[in-house]
Amino acid sequence: MNYISRSPQDTIKIGLKLAKNVKKGRIFALVGDMGGGKTYFAKGFARGLGVRGVINSPTFVLMKVYNLHQRGLSAFCHVDAYRLRRLDEVREVGLPEYLRRSDVVCVIEWADKLRRC
Repeated sequence: MNYISRSPQDTIKIGLKLAKNVKKGRIFALVGDMGGGKTYFAKGFARGLGVRGVINSPTFVLMKVYNLHQRGLSAFCHVDAYRLRRLDEVREVGLPEYLRRSDVVCVIEWADKLRRC
């Protein structure tokens, strides 16, 4: 399946659409240039899962978890690995536990940084 985005709004819509039919336990690894739309995708995806309120990139805290209570999902885990310096940081915020759970869906911005640590 291919999607083409020509604007931030398009990218949000793509995230919304993919979230509507996502299976439990899925992990979306986003890779791309600065300003490429990773956060817009994550915002749309979160909205599609039913997350309400402000959805910002967790750049300085590494991970934000939003509780869900629908379609058998208990949480949406949003990760921004841009500032990741050590793999220990991933363990410190509890990411491995969320990645193993079948009732959680994760979106990881800058996923390629996980391999570089």
